[in-house]
Amino acid sequence: MFGQRSSSRYRKVRRRRGARVRSGRLAPAEQAGARLLPHGSSVPRCGQAVNLTGAHPRLPCRADGGFSTKCGCDHQSKHPPSVISASPAVRRYSAFSTSAAGGNPAGVVMEAADLSDDQMQSIASDVGYSETAFLTGPITAGSPIPIRYFAPVGEVDFCGHATIATAVALGEDAGLGAYTLHTKVGPVNVRASRDRRGFQGSLESPPISCSPLAATDLELLLSSLRWTGEVLHPDYLPGIGFGGNLHPVVVVRDAETLGTLDYHFAALQELCRTHTWITVTLIAPAGPGLWQARNPFPWGGVVEDPATGAAAAAFAGYLRAQGRIAAGASFTIRQGIEMGRPSTLEVTVLEATALISGYAAVITQGVPGVASASRNWRTAETTAKAEPHTDSY
Repeated sequence: MFGQRSSSRYRKVRRRRGARVRSGRLAPAEQAGARLLPHGSSVPRCGQAVNLTGAHPRLPCRADGGFSTKCGCDHQSKHPPSVISASPAVRRYSAFSTSAAGGNPAGVVMEAADLSDDQMQSIASDVGYSETAFLTGPITAGSPIPIRYFAPVGEVDFCGHATIATAVALGEDAGLGAYTLHTKVGPVNVRASRDRRGFQGSLESPPISCSPLAATDLELLLSSLRWTGEVLHPDYLPGIGFGGNLHPVVVVRDAETLGTLDYHFAALQELCRTHTWITVTLIAPAGPGLWQARNPFPWGGVVEDPATGAAAAAFAGYLRAQGRIAAGASFTIRQGIEMGRPSTLEVTVLEATALISGYAAVITQGVPGVASASRNWRTAETTAKAEPHTDSY
Protein backbone atom coordinates (compact mmCIF):
# COMPACT_ATOMS: atom_id res chain seq x y z
CA MET A 1 0.00 0.00 0.00
CA PHE A 2 2.89 2.30 0.78
CA GLY A 3 4.00 2.27 -2.83
CA GLN A 4 0.58 2.73 -4.33
CA ARG A 5 0.01 5.79 -6.47
CA SER A 6 -3.10 7.88 -5.76
CA SER A 7 -4.32 10.27 -8.45
CA SER A 8 -4.88 13.89 -7.47
CA ARG A 9 -8.01 13.94 -9.62
CA TYR A 10 -10.33 13.61 -6.69
CA ARG A 11 -10.79 10.06 -5.56
CA LYS A 12 -13.05 9.32 -2.66
CA VAL A 13 -11.38 6.59 -0.61
CA ARG A 14 -13.29 4.65 2.02
CA ARG A 15 -11.37 1.96 3.84
CA ARG A 16 -12.92 -1.16 5.30
CA ARG A 17 -11.22 -4.03 7.01
CA GLY A 18 -10.44 -6.79 4.51
CA ALA A 19 -12.68 -5.37 1.79
CA ARG A 20 -12.38 -3.56 -1.50
CA VAL A 21 -12.67 0.19 -1.23
CA ARG A 22 -15.72 1.64 -2.92
CA SER A 23 -17.67 4.86 -2.61
CA GLY A 24 -21.02 4.26 -0.97
CA ARG A 25 -23.83 4.96 -3.40
CA LEU A 26 -26.89 5.59 -1.28
CA ALA A 27 -30.33 4.23 -2.04
CA PRO A 28 -33.06 6.84 -2.65
CA ALA A 29 -34.66 6.21 0.75
CA GLU A 30 -31.33 6.78 2.45
CA GLN A 31 -30.69 9.96 0.48
CA ALA A 32 -33.96 11.36 1.74
CA GLY A 33 -33.22 10.29 5.30
CA ALA A 34 -36.41 8.19 5.35
CA ARG A 35 -37.37 6.24 8.43
CA LEU A 36 -37.59 2.49 8.12
CA LEU A 37 -40.75 0.43 7.93
CA PRO A 38 -41.62 -1.62 11.02
CA HIS A 39 -40.59 -5.23 11.15
CA GLY A 40 -43.07 -7.42 9.32
CA SER A 41 -44.16 -4.81 6.77
CA SER A 42 -45.20 -6.28 3.46
CA VAL A 43 -42.42 -5.53 1.03
CA PRO A 44 -40.91 -7.89 -1.59
CA ARG A 45 -37.30 -6.94 -0.80
CA CYS A 46 -36.82 -4.97 2.34
CA GLY A 47 -33.86 -2.88 1.11
CA GLN A 48 -33.77 -1.33 4.57
CA ALA A 49 -30.84 -0.10 6.59
CA VAL A 50 -30.15 -2.59 9.34
CA ASN A 51 -28.35 -2.02 12.61
CA LEU A 52 -26.70 -5.39 13.00
CA THR A 53 -26.71 -7.06 16.35
CA GLY A 54 -25.96 -10.49 14.96
CA ALA A 55 -25.19 -12.42 11.81
CA HIS A 56 -27.53 -12.37 8.86
CA PRO A 57 -26.87 -14.87 6.07
CA ARG A 58 -28.29 -12.75 3.25
CA LEU A 59 -27.17 -9.31 4.36
CA PRO A 60 -24.20 -7.67 2.59
CA CYS A 61 -22.99 -6.44 5.94
CA ARG A 62 -19.88 -4.46 6.67
CA ALA A 63 -16.94 -6.35 8.02
CA ASP A 64 -17.04 -4.32 11.24
CA GLY A 65 -20.67 -5.24 11.94
CA GLY A 66 -21.96 -1.69 11.60
CA PHE A 67 -24.74 -0.09 9.59
CA SER A 68 -25.38 -1.94 6.34
CA THR A 69 -27.54 -0.32 3.69
CA LYS A 70 -28.91 -2.90 1.28
CA CYS A 71 -30.49 -5.90 2.88
CA GLY A 72 -31.65 -8.21 0.08
CA CYS A 73 -33.88 -10.52 2.12
CA ASP A 74 -37.60 -11.07 1.60
CA HIS A 75 -38.17 -9.76 5.14
CA GLN A 76 -40.05 -12.85 6.29
CA SER A 77 -38.64 -13.92 9.63
CA LYS A 78 -35.15 -12.86 8.55
CA HIS A 79 -34.67 -10.06 11.08
CA PRO A 80 -35.62 -10.28 14.73
CA PRO A 81 -37.37 -7.07 15.85
CA SER A 82 -34.32 -5.97 17.83
CA VAL A 83 -32.24 -5.79 14.67
CA ILE A 84 -34.34 -3.28 12.72
CA SER A 85 -33.89 0.32 13.84
CA ALA A 86 -35.04 3.68 12.53
CA SER A 87 -32.44 5.48 10.49
CA PRO A 88 -32.04 9.09 11.65
CA ALA A 89 -32.65 11.76 9.07
CA VAL A 90 -29.44 13.12 7.55
CA ARG A 91 -29.60 16.65 6.15
CA ARG A 92 -27.18 17.29 3.30
CA TYR A 93 -25.57 20.60 2.35
CA SER A 94 -22.75 21.81 0.12
CA ALA A 95 -20.84 24.26 2.29
CA PHE A 96 -19.01 27.31 0.94
CA SER A 97 -21.05 27.46 -2.24
CA THR A 98 -24.37 28.84 -3.43
CA SER A 99 -24.85 25.71 -5.55
CA ALA A 100 -25.04 22.04 -4.64
CA ALA A 101 -22.68 21.41 -7.56
CA GLY A 102 -19.89 23.27 -5.74
CA GLY A 103 -18.58 23.42 -2.21
CA ASN A 104 -17.87 20.62 0.21
CA PRO A 105 -20.79 18.28 1.00
CA ALA A 106 -21.54 17.72 4.69
CA GLY A 107 -24.13 15.69 6.49
CA VAL A 108 -26.01 17.04 9.52
CA VAL A 109 -27.99 14.88 11.93
CA MET A 110 -30.12 17.20 14.04
CA GLU A 111 -31.32 14.57 16.53
CA ALA A 112 -28.40 12.40 17.56
CA ALA A 113 -28.77 12.31 21.35
CA ASP A 114 -29.67 8.61 21.37
CA LEU A 115 -26.97 7.48 18.94
CA SER A 116 -23.93 5.57 20.15
CA ASP A 117 -20.40 6.33 18.95
CA ASP A 118 -20.51 3.26 16.71
CA GLN A 119 -23.82 4.32 15.19
CA MET A 120 -22.56 7.82 14.44
CA GLN A 121 -19.41 6.39 12.89
CA SER A 122 -21.43 3.97 10.78
CA ILE A 123 -23.80 6.68 9.57
CA ALA A 124 -20.87 8.94 8.64
CA SER A 125 -19.26 6.08 6.76
CA ASP A 126 -22.44 5.31 4.86
CA VAL A 127 -23.11 8.96 4.03
CA GLY A 128 -19.60 9.06 2.62
CA TYR A 129 -18.92 12.78 2.95
CA SER A 130 -15.63 13.98 4.39
CA GLU A 131 -17.52 14.82 7.61
CA THR A 132 -21.00 14.47 9.06
CA ALA A 133 -22.03 16.55 12.09
CA PHE A 134 -24.20 15.16 14.90
CA LEU A 135 -26.10 17.38 17.34
CA THR A 136 -26.06 15.25 20.47
CA GLY A 137 -28.13 17.47 22.75
CA PRO A 138 -31.23 19.65 22.77
CA ILE A 139 -31.48 22.88 20.80
CA THR A 140 -32.27 25.30 23.61
CA ALA A 141 -32.14 29.08 23.33
CA GLY A 142 -29.14 30.47 25.19
CA SER A 143 -27.57 27.06 25.86
CA PRO A 144 -24.58 25.54 24.05
CA ILE A 145 -25.55 22.74 21.68
CA PRO A 146 -23.24 19.71 21.88
CA ILE A 147 -21.92 18.60 18.51
CA ARG A 148 -19.58 15.88 17.24
CA TYR A 149 -17.99 15.33 13.85
CA PHE A 150 -17.22 12.04 12.14
CA ALA A 151 -15.24 11.39 8.97
CA PRO A 152 -15.81 8.06 7.17
CA VAL A 153 -13.03 6.40 9.17
CA GLY A 154 -12.84 8.29 12.46
CA GLU A 155 -13.96 11.14 14.66
CA VAL A 156 -12.41 14.61 14.39
CA ASP A 157 -12.48 17.27 17.07
CA PHE A 158 -13.66 20.07 14.81
CA CYS A 159 -14.80 20.54 11.22
CA GLY A 160 -15.35 23.93 9.64
CA HIS A 161 -17.49 23.10 6.61
CA ALA A 162 -19.79 20.81 8.61
CA THR A 163 -20.14 23.63 11.17
CA ILE A 164 -21.21 26.02 8.41
CA ALA A 165 -23.75 23.43 7.25
CA THR A 166 -24.98 23.01 10.84
CA ALA A 167 -25.38 26.78 11.26
CA VAL A 168 -27.57 26.88 8.15
CA ALA A 169 -29.60 23.87 9.35
CA LEU A 170 -30.20 25.63 12.67
CA GLY A 171 -31.21 28.76 10.81
CA GLU A 172 -33.74 26.81 8.79
CA ASP A 173 -35.20 24.97 11.79
CA ALA A 174 -34.82 27.27 14.77
CA GLY A 175 -34.55 30.67 13.11
CA LEU A 176 -31.81 32.98 11.85
CA GLY A 177 -29.37 34.37 14.37
CA ALA A 178 -26.60 33.30 16.72
CA TYR A 179 -26.00 29.91 18.34
CA THR A 180 -23.20 28.37 20.37
CA LEU A 181 -21.94 24.87 19.61
CA HIS A 182 -20.05 22.86 22.22
CA THR A 183 -17.25 21.02 20.43
CA LYS A 184 -14.34 18.93 21.68
CA VAL A 185 -12.11 21.99 21.26
CA GLY A 186 -14.45 24.25 23.22
CA PRO A 187 -17.37 26.56 22.43
CA VAL A 188 -17.77 27.75 18.84
CA ASN A 189 -20.11 30.64 18.09
CA VAL A 190 -22.02 30.40 14.83
CA ARG A 191 -24.55 32.57 13.05
CA ALA A 192 -27.11 31.86 10.34
CA SER A 193 -28.21 34.58 7.94
CA ARG A 194 -29.91 34.84 4.58
CA ASP A 195 -29.79 37.14 1.58
CA ARG A 196 -30.88 36.99 -2.05
CA ARG A 197 -28.16 34.43 -2.82
CA GLY A 198 -29.26 31.99 -0.14
CA PHE A 199 -28.43 30.89 3.38
CA GLN A 200 -25.05 31.81 4.83
CA GLY A 201 -23.27 30.47 7.87
CA SER A 202 -20.39 31.90 9.85
CA LEU A 203 -18.30 30.55 12.68
CA GLU A 204 -15.80 32.01 15.09
CA SER A 205 -12.98 29.52 15.24
CA PRO A 206 -11.18 28.24 18.31
CA PRO A 207 -8.04 30.25 19.15
CA ILE A 208 -5.68 30.36 16.15
CA SER A 209 -1.93 29.88 16.30
CA CYS A 210 1.08 28.60 14.38
CA SER A 211 4.19 26.60 15.20
CA PRO A 212 7.31 25.80 13.15
CA LEU A 213 7.42 22.81 10.83
CA ALA A 214 10.53 20.76 11.52
CA ALA A 215 12.96 20.42 8.62
CA THR A 216 12.75 16.62 8.71
CA ASP A 217 8.95 16.74 8.61
CA LEU A 218 9.04 19.21 5.73
CA GLU A 219 11.32 16.85 3.82
CA LEU A 220 8.94 13.94 4.39
CA LEU A 221 5.96 16.10 3.50
CA LEU A 222 7.44 17.28 0.21
CA SER A 223 8.47 13.71 -0.62
CA SER A 224 4.95 12.40 -0.05
CA LEU A 225 3.57 15.26 -2.20
CA ARG A 226 6.07 14.31 -4.93
CA TRP A 227 7.34 17.89 -4.89
CA THR A 228 10.76 19.42 -4.30
CA GLY A 229 11.77 22.54 -2.44
CA GLU A 230 11.70 24.45 -5.73
CA VAL A 231 7.88 24.76 -5.49
CA LEU A 232 8.04 26.68 -2.18
CA HIS A 233 7.29 30.39 -2.19
CA PRO A 234 10.51 32.14 -1.13
CA ASP A 235 8.68 34.67 1.08
CA TYR A 236 6.66 32.23 3.19
CA LEU A 237 8.22 29.67 5.51
CA PRO A 238 6.22 26.44 5.97
CA GLY A 239 4.54 26.11 9.35
CA ILE A 240 1.80 24.27 11.25
CA GLY A 241 -1.34 26.31 11.67
CA PHE A 242 -4.05 25.63 14.23
CA GLY A 243 -7.68 26.68 14.14
CA GLY A 244 -9.36 23.74 15.85
CA ASN A 245 -7.12 21.11 14.25
CA LEU A 246 -3.49 20.99 13.17
CA HIS A 247 -2.84 21.76 9.49
CA PRO A 248 0.67 22.06 8.01
CA VAL A 249 0.79 25.05 5.69
CA VAL A 250 2.88 25.01 2.52
CA VAL A 251 2.76 28.18 0.42
CA VAL A 252 3.80 27.51 -3.18
CA ARG A 253 4.91 29.96 -5.84
CA ASP A 254 1.72 30.07 -7.92
CA ALA A 255 -1.64 28.45 -8.55
CA GLU A 256 -0.24 26.54 -11.53
CA THR A 257 1.88 24.53 -9.10
CA LEU A 258 -1.26 23.41 -7.30
CA GLY A 259 -2.51 21.92 -10.56
CA THR A 260 0.45 19.52 -10.63
CA LEU A 261 -0.53 17.82 -7.36
CA ASP A 262 -0.39 14.01 -7.64
CA TYR A 263 0.60 12.86 -4.20
CA HIS A 264 1.51 9.53 -2.61
CA PHE A 265 -1.65 8.70 -0.67
CA ALA A 266 -0.31 6.04 1.71
CA ALA A 267 2.87 7.97 2.53
CA LEU A 268 1.01 11.21 3.28
CA GLN A 269 -1.65 9.33 5.23
CA GLU A 270 0.98 7.76 7.47
CA LEU A 271 2.67 11.14 8.02
CA CYS A 272 -0.62 12.88 8.84
CA ARG A 273 -1.71 10.20 11.26
CA THR A 274 1.68 10.23 12.98
CA HIS A 275 1.39 13.98 13.67
CA THR A 276 -2.43 14.29 13.86
CA TRP A 277 -2.49 16.60 10.85
CA ILE A 278 -6.12 16.56 9.78
CA THR A 279 -5.56 18.12 6.34
CA VAL A 280 -2.55 19.62 4.59
CA THR A 281 -2.96 23.21 3.37
CA LEU A 282 -1.30 23.77 0.00
CA ILE A 283 -1.91 27.37 -0.97
CA ALA A 284 -0.75 30.04 -3.40
CA PRO A 285 -1.27 33.81 -3.66
CA ALA A 286 -3.82 34.61 -6.38
CA GLY A 287 -4.13 38.39 -6.06
CA PRO A 288 -4.54 41.08 -3.39
CA GLY A 289 -6.42 39.52 -0.50
CA LEU A 290 -7.01 36.35 -2.54
CA TRP A 291 -5.57 32.85 -2.14
CA GLN A 292 -6.09 29.58 -3.96
CA ALA A 293 -5.82 26.35 -1.97
CA ARG A 294 -5.94 22.58 -2.12
CA ASN A 295 -6.34 20.40 0.97
CA PRO A 296 -5.42 16.69 0.90
CA PHE A 297 -7.29 14.80 3.63
CA PRO A 298 -5.72 11.31 3.76
CA TRP A 299 -6.09 11.21 7.56
CA GLY A 300 -9.83 10.75 7.01
CA GLY A 301 -9.45 8.35 4.08
CA VAL A 302 -10.27 11.16 1.62
CA VAL A 303 -7.92 12.22 -1.14
CA GLU A 304 -8.90 15.89 -1.04
CA ASP A 305 -11.38 18.35 0.45
CA PRO A 306 -12.98 20.94 -1.86
CA ALA A 307 -13.44 23.41 1.04
CA THR A 308 -11.94 23.27 4.52
CA GLY A 309 -13.12 25.81 7.09
CA ALA A 310 -10.84 24.66 9.91
CA ALA A 311 -7.85 24.86 7.58
CA ALA A 312 -8.86 28.40 6.62
CA ALA A 313 -8.80 29.34 10.31
CA ALA A 314 -5.42 27.64 10.70
CA PHE A 315 -4.11 29.61 7.72
CA ALA A 316 -5.26 32.82 9.42
CA GLY A 317 -3.21 31.75 12.45
CA TYR A 318 -0.26 31.08 10.17
CA LEU A 319 -0.45 34.53 8.54
CA ARG A 320 -0.91 36.25 11.89
CA ALA A 321 2.10 34.49 13.43
CA GLN A 322 4.29 35.48 10.47
CA GLY A 323 3.22 39.12 10.78
CA ARG A 324 1.54 39.02 7.37
CA ILE A 325 -1.87 40.20 8.52
CA ALA A 326 -3.36 42.23 11.36
CA ALA A 327 -6.54 41.81 13.38
CA GLY A 328 -9.52 43.15 11.49
CA ALA A 329 -8.13 42.30 8.05
CA SER A 330 -9.99 39.97 5.70
CA PHE A 331 -9.08 37.70 2.81
CA THR A 332 -10.72 35.15 0.52
CA ILE A 333 -9.72 31.55 -0.20
CA ARG A 334 -10.78 29.82 -3.40
CA GLN A 335 -10.70 26.04 -3.18
CA GLY A 336 -11.99 23.02 -5.09
CA ILE A 337 -11.17 24.57 -8.48
CA GLU A 338 -9.15 21.62 -9.73
CA MET A 339 -11.85 19.19 -8.54
CA GLY A 340 -14.69 20.87 -10.37
CA ARG A 341 -16.32 21.88 -7.07
CA PRO A 342 -15.52 25.59 -6.74
CA SER A 343 -15.74 26.93 -3.20
CA THR A 344 -15.34 30.36 -1.63
CA LEU A 345 -14.29 30.88 1.99
CA GLU A 346 -14.35 34.37 3.49
CA VAL A 347 -11.94 34.88 6.40
CA THR A 348 -11.67 37.78 8.86
CA VAL A 349 -8.82 37.75 11.37
CA LEU A 350 -9.89 38.66 14.91
CA GLU A 351 -7.67 39.28 17.94
CA ALA A 352 -7.25 35.62 18.90
CA THR A 353 -9.62 33.79 16.56
CA ALA A 354 -10.86 33.91 12.98
CA LEU A 355 -14.31 34.43 11.53
CA ILE A 356 -15.02 31.98 8.70
CA SER A 357 -18.07 32.60 6.50
CA GLY A 358 -19.67 31.02 3.47
CA TYR A 359 -22.92 30.06 1.83
CA ALA A 360 -24.39 26.56 2.06
CA ALA A 361 -26.72 25.03 -0.52
CA VAL A 362 -29.18 22.25 0.26
CA ILE A 363 -28.45 19.03 -1.62
CA THR A 364 -31.79 17.80 -2.92
CA GLN A 365 -30.78 15.31 -5.61
CA GLY A 366 -28.43 12.39 -5.09
CA VAL A 367 -25.10 12.88 -3.40
CA PRO A 368 -23.17 15.34 -5.59
CA GLY A 369 -19.45 14.75 -5.66
CA VAL A 370 -19.53 11.42 -3.85
CA ALA A 371 -21.81 8.88 -5.43
CA SER A 372 -23.28 10.53 -8.48
CA ALA A 373 -20.76 13.00 -9.87
CA SER A 374 -18.08 10.58 -10.96
CA ARG A 375 -16.37 13.20 -13.09
CA ASN A 376 -15.49 15.03 -9.87
CA TRP A 377 -15.14 12.43 -7.15
CA ARG A 378 -14.13 9.13 -8.68
CA THR A 379 -14.45 5.78 -6.95
CA ALA A 380 -11.15 4.26 -5.91
CA GLU A 381 -11.27 0.53 -6.71
CA THR A 382 -8.27 -0.57 -4.69
CA THR A 383 -7.70 -3.29 -2.16
CA ALA A 384 -7.46 -1.96 1.38
CA LYS A 385 -4.33 -3.47 2.87
CA ALA A 386 -4.04 -1.03 5.76
CA GLU A 387 -6.19 -1.23 8.88
CA PRO A 388 -8.95 1.37 8.99
CA HIS A 389 -8.19 4.32 11.25
CA THR A 390 -10.77 4.62 14.02
CA ASP A 391 -9.02 6.69 16.67
CA SER A 392 -10.87 9.73 17.99
CA TYR A 393 -8.98 13.01 18.05
